Amino acid sequence: MNVKSFLRANALVCVGLAGPAVALDDPTRPSGFQAPVEAPAPQATFSLESIMIGGGKRLAVINGQMVREGQTLESARVVRVTPERVVLSVNGQQRVLRWHTAPQVRTNP
Repeated sequence: MNVKSFLRANALVCVGLAGPAVALDDPTRPSGFQAPVEAPAPQATFSLESIMIGGGKRLAVINGQMVREGQTLESARVVRVTPERVVLSVNGQQRVLRWHTAPQVRTNP
């Protein structure tokens, strides 16, 4: 038997013995113990309070903070401010904040 044949035979035996992986029990864990299930992180709440557009600026007041396009508020980046809505990017997903009541739009010449 040459070296290559020997290595192939040993490789086949090792692969056959490996089998599926099985998790071992922790001998120090109390009986009946179950790991806690992680609850998903709550989504941040954003409240659109005002939109101001004029003089080349697009601003919004969200959660009491004035922000403009490109700025970050908590975990969100302000993508776009329009007279009707504000688009946020939160963890790679877009969220749109709209007015719940008719806005009072003021324009500055």
